[in-house]
Formats: sequence, structure tokens, C-alpha cells
Amino acid sequence: LNLVKETLAGNQLSFQLLVEGHQDRIFGLVRHYTSSAVEIEDIVQDTCLDIVRLLPSFDGACSPGEWVDRVTRACIRSSGKRSSIGNVHHRRAIARGTQNPPMRAHGAACA
Repeated sequence: LNLVKETLAGNQLSFQLLVEGHQDRIFGLVRHYTSSAVEIEDIVQDTCLDIVRLLPSFDGACSPGEWVDRVTRACIRSSGKRSSIGNVHHRRAIARGTQNPPMRAHGAACA
């Protein structure tokens, strides 16, 4: 939780450590969905962007790892519908834990 607080305070090293600590899990979840290197890179990057954007909504109700998993799964589900404004709200709801539909299985570091 300290890394979350430090990241919210603007500490870029803390963000890097937070993401690196969960990077293998993010890649694993995304690889389970697709084997396309381009899709993997896109979804992982979207996940990293969403982590930054949604981190202020992290309330500690679950572990940071569980929260990152939720954000990752939301990015996987929305990967084919990037232009829909509704997906942003859906991803926020999932990150808050208010929606958690099951992930459908299919097979670059955060910038």
C-alpha cells in the first residue's frame, strides 16, 4: 500500500516498482487471452495507462495485486472495443470491484 500512496503522490519510481511487481502477472493474464505479440503489447500498455488513470480509485478493499488483475481483465475485455466511451466507465466499475464479469480465455514493458 505504500507504493500506491507514493505513486499517488507523484513518485515515478514507486509507480515503476508497483507495475514491475505485477508485470509477470499482467503479461500472464494477457497471454492467456491472445498469442498475438501486437495485441499483447497493446493490452499491456492499455493496462499500464489504466493503472495510472484509475489508481486514485483504489480504496484498499482488496490487495494491489487483485486490483491490478481487475484492471488487466477489464482491458482484455475491452481490447476489441477501444473507441467506446462506455468501456471507460465499465473498467472503472471493475477496478472498484462493483462489476466482475468472468474473463473469457483466448493466448513490452509498461511505458
